[in-house]
Amino acid sequence: MTIIFDSGLGIMVTICMAFFAGVITNLDFSLTIAYLIGGIFSTFLVSNISQRSAVMKGGFFSALILGFLFFTINFYSGQAANIALYSFIGILNGIICAVITIGLMPFIESVFKVVTAMGLLELSHTDQPVLKEMFIKAPGTYNHSLLVSHLSENAAKSIGADYMLAKVAALYHDIGKLRRPEYFYENQVNMENVHDKLIPSMSKNIISSHIRDGIEDSIKNKIPRKVIQVISQHHGTSLMNYFYEKHKDRDTIRASNGNSELAESHFRYQTRKPQSKEAAILMLADSAEAAVRSIEEITPKKIEQMVNYIIDNKIKDGQLNESDITLKEIYTIRQNLVDGLISLYHSRISYPGTDLKLVDNK
Repeated sequence: MTIIFDSGLGIMVTICMAFFAGVITNLDFSLTIAYLIGGIFSTFLVSNISQRSAVMKGGFFSALILGFLFFTINFYSGQAANIALYSFIGILNGIICAVITIGLMPFIESVFKVVTAMGLLELSHTDQPVLKEMFIKAPGTYNHSLLVSHLSENAAKSIGADYMLAKVAALYHDIGKLRRPEYFYENQVNMENVHDKLIPSMSKNIISSHIRDGIEDSIKNKIPRKVIQVISQHHGTSLMNYFYEKHKDRDTIRASNGNSELAESHFRYQTRKPQSKEAAILMLADSAEAAVRSIEEITPKKIEQMVNYIIDNKIKDGQLNESDITLKEIYTIRQNLVDGLISLYHSRISYPGTDLKLVDNK
């Protein structure tokens, strides 16, 4: 219960089961005390695990605790056989529980469509087929996703959010680009920008479709629904500035009744704004990494200025209004992203052909 949900629910179940254990053993509440102490201790052992080996470790320590408690309870009986038997049962109890938990966890995740930290850890391995495909077909997107994943994980840790969810969602947030990788700037190496030959509205439709395509491909690859929800919200209703400005510069568009408000809404992503801290973190990390990568002659000062600009712009645009994130947490994320991006880019050379206008055109 702790691994699937949280430690609070795990402790509640432990208290109930310990009480019932005392009732069905002729009101021997010494067993209740033993199971209560051992169960609560075990709950804390597995409250923040992300690897199956940690379950076995938790089971081992739980076995030692239960063995000691059963030894203590039966010590005053004076019967050596009972002391040895119940101490052995206590040790066996912890080990068997760990084995059953590991065996049932994949079944529970699959049948009940729940996602655990261990399941997320498996998805974070770069040997997943869809990530391998991204590495081959869209290497720029793959590199971007790895960096955003690293930034999102650290930012989530800094505010106590679900860092494994943020990390995995960041890894897969752009898999929709695999259908048309050449239309995205990070993959246009040694080739002309194909959008130069397209009208802005057509470019907008192609770029925005990577959200819908990403959701469809995530479902095909059996990505958990919880992760897909974060992926679907990582752009919110942000404005695609580059294509919007290009649209306004066209003489034919200027003549269309001057309805700039309608044009602006057309060049926004048609998805939900971030509904959680993890989705908000992914939005900020994604935009900040792409923006910093577009800077010529990167310096720590420019990185800080760009991150501040991106976050302030998202706040002013109301993109974070529907998430449960606070201003204090946003400030912590801001500092974390600045430090992370400086460590990633401070010694890198600038690349020719970048343009700050490409910030929101991923």
